[in-house]
Formats: sequence, C-alpha cells, structure tokens
Amino acid sequence: MSRHKTFVTYLTAYLFAIGTAVRYVVKYTGDPLFWPVTGLLAVFLALLAIEPWLSRRSRLHTHLYLAVQTGIAVVLSLIPPKLDYFAILLVPLTLQAVHVFQPRIGFRWIGTFVIVVAALGFYGQEFGKALAFVLSFTMLYLFSGSYAVVARQAEIAREKSLGLLDELQLSQNG
Repeated sequence: MSRHKTFVTYLTAYLFAIGTAVRYVVKYTGDPLFWPVTGLLAVFLALLAIEPWLSRRSRLHTHLYLAVQTGIAVVLSLIPPKLDYFAILLVPLTLQAVHVFQPRIGFRWIGTFVIVVAALGFYGQEFGKALAFVLSFTMLYLFSGSYAVVARQAEIAREKSLGLLDELQLSQNG
C-alpha cells in the first residue's frame, strides 16, 4: 500500500482513539477512577503508535497486539459507569487488522470485535438498547473494514497499472 493510503488509514485510526480519550478526559475529570482509566487509555494510545513497528516484526506480534488492545477496550468498557463508547476503540483495530492482514484474516478479527461488542452490549443492558448498540457498532466495524479493503485493493491496482505502464514505455523506447 502506498505511503499516502497508509498515512490516511493510520491517521483515521489515531483520530478515533484520540477522540475517545479526549471525550473521556473532558467528561470524567474528577471521577474516582479517572487516573486508572486515563492510564489504560495512555497504554492503548502508546500501543497504537507502535503497531506499525510490531507489524513489521511478524504477524504473530500483530495478533498479540490486537488481542491485548481488545482486552484493554473490554476492561475500559466494563469500568463503572459502564461507558459503552469505549467500543469505538475497536475501530482503529479494525482498520489496522484489515491493513496488515489479508482481508480474510482481517475480517476474522472484525468478527471477533463483533462478538466482543455483543458480549459488552448485552451485559447488564435491556435487550432493545443492547441490540441497537451491537448493530450500530457491527455496522461501523464492517463499514470501516470494507472501506480499508477497497482502498487497499484500489492502491494495489494503481501500483500494478503504473508498473505495466512503465513496462510498456520501456518496450516502446527499446
């Protein structure tokens, strides 16, 4: 994937995570759990920042990274008051999973995120509210993942076309 597409993908991921962290800090300053939650958010953001380095090391590192980050999002979502908007932290992970892995594996991770958000949504919630929560986040994860796949495939096709154009120009000049 080109640097531009990579930059846009990761910028989007960072903005989702930073926006969630800022929302928490602004709304819950002074809460008894403010510092532990802020610390977990800082860890999440730090791991988010080093993911490109981890992904270059091995696919296993990326799988472990996604598992740890998912765990952090779950813990944050369960801290009272149960803040369901921490499920948005799975969007950056969705973008990264589809960016790093082939679509088949990336969408398996998205399936994992849907299962996690369903468990979080139905935990202690009335059915109607939980269903709306789960469907909303499922659609967000699927849309984000699909967009990342299409953008990746378009960039691969563009690079292939440019390579073929270079070959054609070389054959015409030679």
